[in-house]
Amino acid sequence: SSSSIIWCLRVLSRNCRSSTMKISCDRWIVSWKREKKNGYSSTQEVVVYGIENVKHVIDTMVPTDEWSVTPA
Repeated sequence: SSSSIIWCLRVLSRNCRSSTMKISCDRWIVSWKREKKNGYSSTQEVVVYGIENVKHVIDTMVPTDEWSVTPA
């Protein structure tokens, strides 16, 4: 849900308060699993710049509620 996305992004962005680390901390990896034929699955990953863009990717590209966001 949208509220869980916002909560997750706030927790992750708390670690990026230093201005010298702002550029490196504003890069994120959004990953999720995609089911394929015959019981196989693949992991999809997208590198996103900007915390607002992470929310957009999750809302528009990720087909499931099972996703993760990690600093890149």
